[in-house]
Amino acid sequence: MTIPSRLDLASNRLTVATLDFLCQHAGPTLTKLCMSNNNLGPMALQRLPDLFSACTSLKTLELSSCDLGDYMLLDNTTIEKYNQMRLDDDAVPVELDISQNHFDGDMLSGWTPYLVKLGRIQKLQCRGITTDSPWDTLGLLSDLPFLTSLDLDDTAASSWSASDLRDILQKSIHLERLSLCNCYLTPQDVTTICQGVAVSSYLRWLSLSNNRRVNLTIAQAVNDMNSDLTANTCDCGLTSQHHPAFCQCRNIGDTGNL
Repeated sequence: MTIPSRLDLASNRLTVATLDFLCQHAGPTLTKLCMSNNNLGPMALQRLPDLFSACTSLKTLELSSCDLGDYMLLDNTTIEKYNQMRLDDDAVPVELDISQNHFDGDMLSGWTPYLVKLGRIQKLQCRGITTDSPWDTLGLLSDLPFLTSLDLDDTAASSWSASDLRDILQKSIHLERLSLCNCYLTPQDVTTICQGVAVSSYLRWLSLSNNRRVNLTIAQAVNDMNSDLTANTCDCGLTSQHHPAFCQCRNIGDTGNL
């Protein structure tokens, strides 16, 4: 049986049984898999170690709107599979999209330590995810050795800690892009995050767009940013009085301001 290298199965009525099938038959030829908008449920999280182990050439995995966060405890067998994950020297980095999923209780915090054990994640998209309990383990993402891009657009900053993001910026040795659009950031959030930006020698792109409550804080923070950093401050309510703060930044996107 021949499985295409790029497989888009979004918006069907598929279940986790499809992941089981792919783990058995797709093998190393599969490079992209989109399962978004299928009711896979949290059982999909149990299958990730098997999928990553079977599909060693997988570069993109899309699991947005898949009901991943329905409450479920990981069984001992699954935990052992995550614990046995190892990074080979020729491991292929993966872009993982878990956007638009709601996580019951502390499911997100509980699963994150195991997500990190997958190791191969290079780009993590978490746009619009919600959680009943604070994402207390966000800071563990700094342990992902390949992480270059983190997208938290449309997530409420009240559900995660800005200090965890600061720690990620300080510790991640490859993080180049961080997107925080429409996260309802507070002035203190921006100040804390930019403390991490200030000491990161790797970050090259930061988006703070659509955070209108903190326009003055953003303007002041931009003034202290690395001159090699591109900062997106679109639709942040900035006015002409903030222009002097931009003098030290190489590229500012201010579309939608005044």
